Amino acid sequence: MIRIGRDKTFGAFDKRIPPVVTVRPGDVLCMETEDSHDGTIKSEADRYYTEHFRPNPATGPVAVEGAEPGDALTLEILAIRPGPVGYTTIRPT
Repeated sequence: MIRIGRDKTFGAFDKRIPPVVTVRPGDVLCMETEDSHDGTIKSEADRYYTEHFRPNPATGPVAVEGAEPGDALTLEILAIRPGPVGYTTIRPT
């Protein structure tokens, strides 16, 4: 199994960001994701903490060996394990 930690996140889809890992068809990949506050919201008391706000962080990028631009890729999600705290925010634009 290939693992990517939450330290490998990015905030925008941009082809200039190099892949953090290359996988082959059939590989199993475990990705840890981060929330938009970099894990700083741990309880109700932290709800106003916004110093680390990053909208829409994503883990990766991931390259697929043999894939070419325009290829359609299929993946199977084996499990999703949510963290211990969930929240939502509304921010002014």
